[in-house]
Amino acid sequence: AWGKGNEGQTGLGHTMTATSPAGPLRGALEGVRVERVRTGDEHCLALAADGSLFGFGRGDDGRLWGAMRNVLSPASLCAGRAFDAVACGSVVDAMGGSRGACVGVGRDDGGAYSWGSPRPWLGRGG
Repeated sequence: AWGKGNEGQTGLGHTMTATSPAGPLRGALEGVRVERVRTGDEHCLALAADGSLFGFGRGDDGRLWGAMRNVLSPASLCAGRAFDAVACGSVVDAMGGSRGACVGVGRDDGGAYSWGSPRPWLGRGG
């Protein structure tokens, strides 16, 4: 990872800017086969081969599924949580958008689910 890190969005465990590639990422991603990484506005999402979802960076507005603080190293977004809309381990793709909006696609039903900022850009009509 490299780039702006003021919110922890590089996942390198600090808030400094990384001017060249550094890693591998540690934390909850250590030993995990990552298939996709999606970047958002000051946060990142990593999707593992088994459907587990991980995140790091700015955590307010629910963009990291309930974290209300910045997450400096990759963390499981499913640890100790149960979700009504999409079960942990069943995500096939995810996207982190701007201003805290995130979207995921469920493996079991192919449905699109949104989380994060409750503002209208999640398509919930709010």
